[in-house]
Amino acid sequence: MSLPAQKVAEMIHQAVEAAFSVDEYLDTVAVITSWKAINNDLGFGFMVSREGDSIAPGSLMAITQQTTKMLSHQVQHLEEMLYRTDKLAGELAERIRSLKEQINESN
Repeated sequence: MSLPAQKVAEMIHQAVEAAFSVDEYLDTVAVITSWKAINNDLGFGFMVSREGDSIAPGSLMAITQQTTKMLSHQVQHLEEMLYRTDKLAGELAERIRSLKEQINESN
């Protein structure tokens, strides 16, 4: 992992440790990272558990379930955005058609 990515990992780990001290029920935190640079050394994310480096199977399953819920929510949001975009495109197409008719009628 590159030095900046290591620094990011350290910062995430510190933030999660602070969160663990605030809420006793928080068990594991996963952070997915997206880097502008294409570089396999940057890593795809971090998991920090109350157990330290060892993530219990139950915690891993819970994080997987939460990730699935998050992805489902993101897909729903994207579907809504696409629907609104498609609706707007239809409205714009109708407006363009109407304006073309007005131009043709005025000639």
